Amino acid sequence: MRLFPRAAILAALSLLALLAFAGSLGHGFTNWDDDMVVTKNVLIRRLDAGSLREMFTPTSIFVGNWAPVTILSYAIDHALWGLRPAGYHLTNMLLHAVTAGLLFLLLCPLLGRGDPDEGALPAAIAAALFALHPVQVESVAWVAERKNVLGMALLLAAFLAWRRATRGTLPVLSYAAFLLLMAASLLAKAQAVILPPLLVLHEWIERPRTGEGTFPLAKRLVLLLPAFAIAFWVGWVTVQAQGGIGRLRPVGDLTGAVATAPVLLLGYVRDLLLPLNRSAILQRTVFASPWHPVSLVAWTLVAGWALGAIGARRARPHFAFFSLWFLGALVPVLNFIPLQVLAADRYQYWAAPGLFALAGLALRTAWTRLDRPRRNLVAALGMAAITFFAALTVARVAVWRDSVTLWTDALRKTSEETVVRTNLGAALIVAGRPADALDHLRFIIRASPRSARLRVNLGVALLKLGRLDDAIGTAREAATLDRRSVEAWLLLGTALEARGYDAEAVNAFRRVLALEPNQPAARVHLRALLRAPGDAGQTP
Repeated sequence: MRLFPRAAILAALSLLALLAFAGSLGHGFTNWDDDMVVTKNVLIRRLDAGSLREMFTPTSIFVGNWAPVTILSYAIDHALWGLRPAGYHLTNMLLHAVTAGLLFLLLCPLLGRGDPDEGALPAAIAAALFALHPVQVESVAWVAERKNVLGMALLLAAFLAWRRATRGTLPVLSYAAFLLLMAASLLAKAQAVILPPLLVLHEWIERPRTGEGTFPLAKRLVLLLPAFAIAFWVGWVTVQAQGGIGRLRPVGDLTGAVATAPVLLLGYVRDLLLPLNRSAILQRTVFASPWHPVSLVAWTLVAGWALGAIGARRARPHFAFFSLWFLGALVPVLNFIPLQVLAADRYQYWAAPGLFALAGLALRTAWTRLDRPRRNLVAALGMAAITFFAALTVARVAVWRDSVTLWTDALRKTSEETVVRTNLGAALIVAGRPADALDHLRFIIRASPRSARLRVNLGVALLKLGRLDDAIGTAREAATLDRRSVEAWLLLGTALEARGYDAEAVNAFRRVLALEPNQPAARVHLRALLRAPGDAGQTP
């Protein structure tokens, strides 16, 4: 059933994706990892052999991730835009639009059982949901989550290359392209480890019903062995990179992960069906025992769904494959392997195509089986749902305008106040609102009295308010808690200099340079102090 040329549908999908996220072009960077991967990342400021070598070294870890292809994309952006945030947001938008188009191209033959025209309608519905759904905002509007949109685009391109390579005879170039694209996807984000198992499911469930070529199944599975090897290696490096944050595993231990996993899965389903109250920090309940009634019920539902899908693989292969796509894509982020974050919208980017494809199939089935008046009703309901999702997306994009807006919104929706108030307090200081930051900073210091970093933030706010003695005292406390904190000693030196205690300020700045010899602010301040005429003032 061909309603429109596929090229026209591709163009429409790209336009919808760009329009939905156009608001992010006026946004800045946030203080949520954007500094670590972009604004303070000296590695992206050059595009030479040395930088490329360092990017792809497995020890080049940023925010617990080894993602050299993503870091390379930031370096390209830096070469084009410098540190103007609009360019980085534009790249994210374009990658999301490309990903929606690639999803459409992949789903057309899958949902049409080998006939792309037959599968165009459900594929278009699924890709439109993917392009416009509000759970995608975190992946697209957040510069530091570039790894999601880039990794998924490369994963879908690899999937398409695999289908081309295994149709009939084996085109060597297509197979090489598959391995290269899959490796690039993994090096953009390690969650791409889902691709080799996904391809096994594809060959086992979907391929037998399409009649595509005569390439033997056993040989196709053997050809996937290098893909599994690459995925295992990148996954291992990533697990080692995240070992330092594994202690913060939010479910406590493996038993807690087993107990909580099915509840998380069902929560993700709910978020796709009714994506209200989105937040940078999602609230989820942690269960300590798999024998908890809620955990037992959730495991019964999830296991029944998975086993039902496997049992239906012959009679309903689409239901089986796309159900297992959704469930399987979330397995790496359910804390069986320790993660720092319990749940997040960004994890859905890889899994959501499974449920969106099922939604497209359901709407096509209703369209073909109903009479005209009821078809019109189904079409109206479908358009209303997509419009509703798009409106929520546009509204959610606006929340990512800056750090203050983002964390103020999160504070209204979460009980995890320490994390949110930490980021909000720091954002308010940068925004020139130190007085507003004080209450947030004092709140979190009461919750984390041994944190030097939190006291540094409080000291910066006090310094900006001109409360120099309070700033000096707070900086001393921070330096006492962490003698190797460059930020604490730099704050202390700055506050002492402002108070006129130049001799002690010199000592503080020298301490900074002992810890970090090339710290630019300390060098500038120290040079100015040592050139100043007369005797340095002393503290009482």
